[in-house]
Amino acid sequence: MKTFTGKLLRIDLNASTYREEEIPDRYYEEFISARGISVKYLYDELKANLDPLDPENKLILSIGILGGTGLQGFSKWCVASKSPLTGTVFRAVTGGNFGAWIKFAGYDLIIIEGRAHRPSHVHIDRKSVNFLNAEDLMGLDPRQLQQRLKEKHGPHTESVCIGIAGEKLVRYAAITSGERTASRGGMGMVMGSKNLKAVSINVPIRKQTPFDKTTFDHLVKHQISISDKAFIINANALCDYYGLDTISTGVCIAFAFELFEKGIISASDTDGLELSWGNKEAAFSLIEKIAKRHGIGSLLGEGTKRAALDMGINPDHFAMQIKGLELPAYEPRAIKGYALSMATSNIGGSHMYGRPRDEFSGKVDRFTEKGKGASIAYVQKAQAVEDSLIACVFGNSGLDFQKYSELLMAATGINEFADTDNLLKIGERIICLARCFNVREGFRRKDDSLPKRMTSEPLKNAGPSTGQVVKDLDTLLDEYYQALGYTNEGIPTIEKLKDLELDETIREINAFN
Repeated sequence: MKTFTGKLLRIDLNASTYREEEIPDRYYEEFISARGISVKYLYDELKANLDPLDPENKLILSIGILGGTGLQGFSKWCVASKSPLTGTVFRAVTGGNFGAWIKFAGYDLIIIEGRAHRPSHVHIDRKSVNFLNAEDLMGLDPRQLQQRLKEKHGPHTESVCIGIAGEKLVRYAAITSGERTASRGGMGMVMGSKNLKAVSINVPIRKQTPFDKTTFDHLVKHQISISDKAFIINANALCDYYGLDTISTGVCIAFAFELFEKGIISASDTDGLELSWGNKEAAFSLIEKIAKRHGIGSLLGEGTKRAALDMGINPDHFAMQIKGLELPAYEPRAIKGYALSMATSNIGGSHMYGRPRDEFSGKVDRFTEKGKGASIAYVQKAQAVEDSLIACVFGNSGLDFQKYSELLMAATGINEFADTDNLLKIGERIICLARCFNVREGFRRKDDSLPKRMTSEPLKNAGPSTGQVVKDLDTLLDEYYQALGYTNEGIPTIEKLKDLELDETIREINAFN
């Protein structure tokens, strides 16, 4: 008895075939599950410089090792691929029931490859995997679509799907399940490029039985549990309707508004829209145009970095992005640990790659720059472990690594999880392998950067943060690379790869050192 299945389902859309495969036990020992194991498969199976929209790109859906057990906050699911927005290895994590349904179907991962010859819908039931025509589902928004799938396959059906934005290949299209979205990095675009409208599962609920049920049940019992709100809520709902990443959409809209206000673009460039601050109707119109790839929306649907380059504008100043991924609401100039974490993130400008909790709590001065390399390296390792469980980092923020260790031991019986230092080493192995993926794609120190504004334009009207700017990113990067055993160019050293037992990467990475 254990809480991982040891199996994955591999779906070939091109051939309309599927097969089950065993997941080696050592993958769990070395990468835990979800984000960690997904990175392993992506590194091993994707060739360098592969176009993210190539049918050979993989879309991996996964559930954490503690998912489906009844443990609160651990049944989230993860989607991973090579991102069409950033060109990096990527993962997006979200909630809803679909993750548990993956495990109920008997799998920890679903690897989707190839491209269907027509709009398709894959349905998994207790007997088989069915490849269905989805032409009648095209154009449906995620809520309509999921309801249609429940009517077709039964009320117990859970699904993931794309909206119009995914069909139209918006680079930051989301994947929706229930009321939740795996929003970041354009995972919905990858799904759309595969002519895949939805994946649904209808199987009996099978609660996972831990290796040591008595101890596990005991641990579960004692677990730790804008000014215009209407505009924000409606804009968010509209993004969900079309299947758009709300963060990238919001930043792209702000990008267009600023260019308009500075006279860089005019109404003739915006399909007649007056993009003046406070024009809510114009913002709503842009959301629709982006999702449908109409007019200026087609340009903005590429993301701020590509849009700026296409317009002949230097993206360094106006495009608020890192590695092509738009920045979230957390201001790097006001939280210097976040500045470093976002800059070095292997997936781009994400606030969920390593959260500097000590700076949030006030234990560490958030304005100090020097000396944060090691602490950010630590929180990124910790986040990699949490994403591989998959733990809700908000709802379960009171759980420490000792508790994670106890839960994993009770759930799986894997002795390697007893050592909390080893858990952190697993986290480091995950981010190091992702770094190797990106190095193979050509990413270097120059890409561990911030938008120029963050290093040159002081914050205004920001309370205690007024006047703040990131002054010395280079020193922060040096500290971070040293803490992780990377070269000055941000490439893992051969010694570090050996220490993390990533022997399969040594030959490739040695060519770059």
